[in-house]
Amino acid sequence: RLQAGIEMAAFVGLLVILFMVFAGVSIQRQAEVTRSRGMVEAERVGNLVATHINTATSVGDGYSANFTLPNDLQGYSYYFISFPQEQRIVVVWGEQNSSYSAPISTSQFDVNVTSTFVRVRNQQGVVHVD
Repeated sequence: RLQAGIEMAAFVGLLVILFMVFAGVSIQRQAEVTRSRGMVEAERVGNLVATHINTATSVGDGYSANFTLPNDLQGYSYYFISFPQEQRIVVVWGEQNSSYSAPISTSQFDVNVTSTFVRVRNQQGVVHVD
């Protein structure tokens, strides 16, 4: 009986260890999926803004359009950083400041997005996004 009890305790201990490993792997995979979804959303948002800037550039002076952005990316707030000389815009979001960079076809732009309702306009060759 003692041996059976020891075997049972060892079996239960093994099951607990396997459960802990499985739970740890599951939590890690869930975090990876959340990061991937955030990256997909950031890519979509960054490319949306970039497309509007590129359209305003190609159409020329006087172009104006409105569009909306999501409130958040996977539950995280986000913001834009523009790099006109490098012709790119960066979307930054999340606790670890993840980012996505979208190319722009001009260096003549500025981005100052403060809400989800966004206006893009080309004024004398400079594209403003606000």
